[in-house]
Amino acid sequence: MESVSEEFIRQWALQMQHQAYSGTVKNCYLRFYITGSAGMLEIYSPGLDGPNKEFLKNILQQEIIEKYLWVDHGAVIQFQPGSMPGWEIFMTQLINSITSYFEKKYPSGKILKKVKYSSGYLTDTESLHTNDHIIIKYCEQLRQDFTNNYIRVHCSSSKNEFPEIFINTYQYGTLEYKNGFTEMHRWESEDETQAVSYWSRTYPARIADGVMDDPEMKQHILKSIDESINSKNIDEDDLIIIKNALAFLRK
Repeated sequence: MESVSEEFIRQWALQMQHQAYSGTVKNCYLRFYITGSAGMLEIYSPGLDGPNKEFLKNILQQEIIEKYLWVDHGAVIQFQPGSMPGWEIFMTQLINSITSYFEKKYPSGKILKKVKYSSGYLTDTESLHTNDHIIIKYCEQLRQDFTNNYIRVHCSSSKNEFPEIFINTYQYGTLEYKNGFTEMHRWESEDETQAVSYWSRTYPARIADGVMDDPEMKQHILKSIDESINSKNIDEDDLIIIKNALAFLRK
């Protein structure tokens, strides 16, 4: 979406009691929803450094805005729909001003978020594209707060360099590539968990001192992620980057 209109804001306010809206406006990602009697707007941008925060602070000093909270790559804004005459105009101008600012500052940047529930899994994908780097996060959950597979990829804007890659698999363990080094940790086995403490028996833990050099386990971890991302709700460009990152780790 290139911009929002007053009619769009008005129609959303009529429907938000029943559903949320999420999508991109220019190169920002927005979510509208209601909690209690308050309207909520989440806005995520390709960059949120000091000057960008100052810009947002100034633009959020409007009567219709009740409060806001900084989050990773953005802000959560609380407002009261219908609290003052012409509130749709205020919100329209606010959103279009913010998104136009970030589009101008980060012409090649974008941020995407996708959440999908299918085949018993909840998948959550987030990608941040700035002028000089790309960060992609993909998480597959068996249920809330129970991660089955997770990968975070830091990639250069040229898409051919991967300074950081982190993978967490429920079945096998973790793999981290950073500064030219790869480090793997496996999860404790059932026997090891039973042999230690009550908390270890209750919550299987990663063996922090057990850095492994196991090519077979490495392939299991990479295969687990590879199978997880296939046919899931991932942007095509981001899917290519993740697959290239896995191919890079296999070398």
